[in-house]
Amino acid sequence: MNIDKVFKIFCDNLFQRKELMTEDNVRYYWFASMLREDPVLEHYTMEYPYNTKVFEQTKNQAKKELDFLYINGNESYCMEIKFHRNPDPKATFAHTDAAGSLFNDIIRLSLFEPGKAFSEQKHTCILPPETKRLFLYVTDEEMDKYLENETGFTLNQKYREKLKEFYIPNGEAYQSFEFNDVPKTFKNSALDALDSNKYNLSSIPGIKLLKQGMYENIESESFKNKSCHIRLYEVEAR
Repeated sequence: MNIDKVFKIFCDNLFQRKELMTEDNVRYYWFASMLREDPVLEHYTMEYPYNTKVFEQTKNQAKKELDFLYINGNESYCMEIKFHRNPDPKATFAHTDAAGSLFNDIIRLSLFEPGKAFSEQKHTCILPPETKRLFLYVTDEEMDKYLENETGFTLNQKYREKLKEFYIPNGEAYQSFEFNDVPKTFKNSALDALDSNKYNLSSIPGIKLLKQGMYENIESESFKNKSCHIRLYEVEAR
């Protein structure tokens, strides 16, 4: 699987879309792009259940599912995919909650182990040792400016600088992130449903930016100011 080619196909197709864009659409576009490299459907699973041991069992029975799993022999990718857009430019967008949700996906992804598909069945899927964990993020101008710290906010500057380090990292190595003095909304969103006895904001794994793209004048009206920003990260396993 050539992820560089997959990323390019994905970005090109996203740029050409004219209709409404949703998070499910983003997932399907990525799936379709991978199918160009490997057309064997048996290698793909969408919405694969997590092993629930990392979640608070009292919160919605901790029914969490991985967005995308690919296994072909020893080659394997597990992925979380996030899409943020501002559907109403006249309304206030929940930037802080959205930022926290990115790290919730990243923490969960680092902990992913296949769980049971049904309570009466044991899972048979074992991740190959070479499995890579990828986090795909697509957003419009709204969250792009927030994460780049270009929105003119003066509060919580240390927190905002950490977000910028994540969004625009220096170098190609894994970077670790530990947030202190963060807004309560961010913390709650980042740790939502995780077992609070095991995980906190120190649980954020190492993250490496693999690919990025930025497109102006995108066809779909779903993107604020017709601007689309795409990033693909690799996440360290825990």
